[in-house]
Amino acid sequence: MAGTALAGAAVLLTGFCFWPGLETVGAGAWVWSLLALASAFGWLQEGNRSPGLPTGWRVWWMGLIGLAWAGLWVWAKGGDEFERQRVRLRDDAGRRREIWWVEPRGAGPKGPWVIYAPEPGQSWPSWGAHAVQLAGVGLRVVAVPLNAGDEAEAMRSLAAVKAWLLGWGECGGGRAVWVAHGGAAAAVLRFLAREDLADPWVCVESGPTSGLLAMLAMFRDSDKEGDVWSRLGSGEWIWGGWAPGRAESSLEEGQEELRRTGARVGVTHVMPLAHVGLDQDRLLFRVAGEACWRLWGYGEVARHAMSWTAPVDRGPWWMGLLPSLAWAIGMGVWLKREKTRSGPSPGAGRAVEGSGLNRTLRVIRVGALLLALAALVWHGLHWGLLQSPADEGTAGWARKRLVADEERADWDRLMRRMDWRGRPWRVAWEHAHLVAYNRLLLPWGLPKEVEERWVLDPRLSDEDDGELEWRRWLWERLYPRVRKEPTISSAVGVVVGYLRSQVGTGWWGEDSDLRRMWSLGWATARGFELLCVAGLRSVGIPARRTTSEGVVYWENGRWHKVPVVTRGAGR
Repeated sequence: MAGTALAGAAVLLTGFCFWPGLETVGAGAWVWSLLALASAFGWLQEGNRSPGLPTGWRVWWMGLIGLAWAGLWVWAKGGDEFERQRVRLRDDAGRRREIWWVEPRGAGPKGPWVIYAPEPGQSWPSWGAHAVQLAGVGLRVVAVPLNAGDEAEAMRSLAAVKAWLLGWGECGGGRAVWVAHGGAAAAVLRFLAREDLADPWVCVESGPTSGLLAMLAMFRDSDKEGDVWSRLGSGEWIWGGWAPGRAESSLEEGQEELRRTGARVGVTHVMPLAHVGLDQDRLLFRVAGEACWRLWGYGEVARHAMSWTAPVDRGPWWMGLLPSLAWAIGMGVWLKREKTRSGPSPGAGRAVEGSGLNRTLRVIRVGALLLALAALVWHGLHWGLLQSPADEGTAGWARKRLVADEERADWDRLMRRMDWRGRPWRVAWEHAHLVAYNRLLLPWGLPKEVEERWVLDPRLSDEDDGELEWRRWLWERLYPRVRKEPTISSAVGVVVGYLRSQVGTGWWGEDSDLRRMWSLGWATARGFELLCVAGLRSVGIPARRTTSEGVVYWENGRWHKVPVVTRGAGR
């Protein structure tokens, strides 16, 4: 059983890394289902003394656990928001090449094609998340890996992908946006210039030195390639991961160099997060995806976003348990009939009655069953009270049965701050519980009056009550990222950077509904400010929205402006 638990943990970790759909299923459900399967095997081995296949109730138990696990597995697979496919091509020389195709599954107008060239020499586990992040903006991504140090081979790979897109009926004449990461930029820009393609392009850099600036000098010094920039279409240079002072000087230098060449290139700096790595890459490629839409046309992104719907709903989790339920009922009825038809075995009753050990086991089993039923009834009442609408008749009962002693002070302050009538008690309980929980976990040390007004209060603006069910799902995403941050200011950068990596801004975005904002991936400027306020408050950071400075947060007795996530050169 211990080995099965370790195997289950390994499966879960692998799934979390490579399969986003598994994140929607609680880890406990998978571990316990694997443990139940292990116990079924143990019971089978212990009780099945006769040779051959197992029979009777052991088959019923094995089938129930196996079908339940398989049903939940299929249900989790339905949560993957992206379609991934490996495509094998042949170039003009007859060589076989592999590319990866990633696109969102949601219904709506298809976004533009993006040809993504990752850092040369990297494999899918390294750059696959980048392609998925680009697709998450609504783009159809074709990723073509390049070999390091072989420019001729890189040119052939890019030409094969372009020819494949030209032969694709939905590609619109083969036009696409080219995205190059790091060292792949030189090959992509040379290919576009050599083929006289006016396709837009995006260069993403995340290292300590700029390869694009080096290419500027190389192209300028080469008579053969001196006019390469004039033959290119519009582009965007996205640079991230430095200290702000150094980044600003480098951006200004790069912009001046680009102006001298006559290139039509925008320059954007992305703020470095406190934790580099996956979140930093998500932010960079979110900005890159938005740049692709911008180069393609704002009208297209608006049309796409406003008509976008979420991926096909996979339904509630219990739908995956229906096959196991049908098996349990059908097999149980059949076994009952077989037992009735064959009758009890002779002497079975006398053996049970004559055994003191069996009588003791029977008492233990009955007691365990009664305790399980009592726990089920108790939790059912608790759940029903959480879902019931708030009113004066159930207020005292909710405070006594739902709220822990150490959380009642927060609960009382929350009840005084606003009228909760008509809203589920669950919403108020989540706010009070998580505020008290953050106080134990995070070292902010806030004054009570500041915490009550700008953390505990679920109203995000003074205009109206707005949406109140935001704290739990934002806390689940943000707390693991800030739990080791020593100061509020460092945590603010992590929170705002992560939110920006998931949601972009535009007039076509969602303005007030935070959940739709998150699923759509776009918000208005006001909507994103509300999302930032909610995200900061969910991890215990006092925050509010102002008309003059946008979102501000409280630290060391003063209000500070939230840092800017992206900044264009000269802006």
